[in-house]
Amino acid sequence: MTGVLDMTKKYCKTSAMNKEQPEIEVCFGPECGDKGSPALAKELEALGYTIVMGDCRSQCANAPLVLVANQGVVTSTCAKVLAKIKAVQEVE
Repeated sequence: MTGVLDMTKKYCKTSAMNKEQPEIEVCFGPECGDKGSPALAKELEALGYTIVMGDCRSQCANAPLVLVANQGVVTSTCAKVLAKIKAVQEVE
């Protein structure tokens, strides 16, 4: 289990390091997919963001889920994700 925790710490640190563009992970699990995550990912890509396809995080009630620098955005819309990106960039 230590290896998993170490990998998570590395992942979090790596994803949060890019101020210009934090890592954006869009959940593509069944519920998020049904609630528009593929269209949301395409919309963000059209704005120039690189998207990581994420697996289910068991947050189905909050679908679609997006992680920006490993910080969750629930019932995501493009506007909510862009606001989170801006907030993350301001903190860093």
